[in-house]
Amino acid sequence: MDNLQRVDPQKWREYPVLQALYDDLPLKPYCSLAKGACFVQPKEFAIKKNYIQPNHPAVMRWLWFDIDHPDALFTYYYENTPVPNLIIVNPENGHAHVGFRLRVEVGLTGESRLKPINYMRAVYYALRLVLGADAGYVGNLIKNPFESDIWKVYISRNKDYELKDLADMLDLEVLPKTSDNDDIFGRNDALFDHTRHIAYPMVHEHSQKTLLAELLPIATAYNATYRIPLFENEVYTLCKSIARYCYSAKFNNGNVSQAHREVQSMRGKKGGAKSKRKPVATSERTTKPWLELGISRRTYYRDLNKNDSQK
Repeated sequence: MDNLQRVDPQKWREYPVLQALYDDLPLKPYCSLAKGACFVQPKEFAIKKNYIQPNHPAVMRWLWFDIDHPDALFTYYYENTPVPNLIIVNPENGHAHVGFRLRVEVGLTGESRLKPINYMRAVYYALRLVLGADAGYVGNLIKNPFESDIWKVYISRNKDYELKDLADMLDLEVLPKTSDNDDIFGRNDALFDHTRHIAYPMVHEHSQKTLLAELLPIATAYNATYRIPLFENEVYTLCKSIARYCYSAKFNNGNVSQAHREVQSMRGKKGGAKSKRKPVATSERTTKPWLELGISRRTYYRDLNKNDSQK
């Protein structure tokens, strides 16, 4: 335990590991003064709260565990486990959050590959087992190591981990069968698959913005079925990732109809900088056919776009 160093949370910028954790935080993480009442704030203000969201919703850079026994600070030493990078201790009962930083973050949404996610998941479960960590903890919030006057903060390792380095020190064969509710990986995977399969047939009926608006209540309702739901910004990030992918060249091998592209182009120009070209006498902008039809301009173009997309 010679490498165990207690640090001053008020001087966190002096420690590379804590600076790295700060850089890894979402721009607007969830934070809380007490468990059970979370809110979102810019991270320069969130670090003044007692609990904070450590990972961006779309990626996993830190593996965090909750150890609920009085000697949590020394668990890695007694159990001969990989050495964590950070240990944040509650001095009242000795319980701690311990974190391992990965050299390369693992994506959880969009075009993220399933193999690295499953590999990380296996490492996470094996680590949780050897640490004796709380199986119900999913890493959404950690004790805040920044500017804190209630937690004791320790650095035990400065070097980041490769997943393979952790795997070589663990028995990955112990990976248990889990449900979607059991951890952030399972819940994220299930919500992503549920939402994307609904999104794909809807692409030609929406712009990227309106597709996102349609997906959010669908994903939110599914998320509400979880025993431990994902945070709202995690659901939003997942839906935004799906919507962005649906309008990328990679979706369906780029097979998006020309009519749909034209509609999207027209929508994209709406609200932008005004054209310097003079109006054309025969253009719809000049003739305003919606007035003759007795409908609004918005309704006219909505119906026009709908008819174009059905051709």
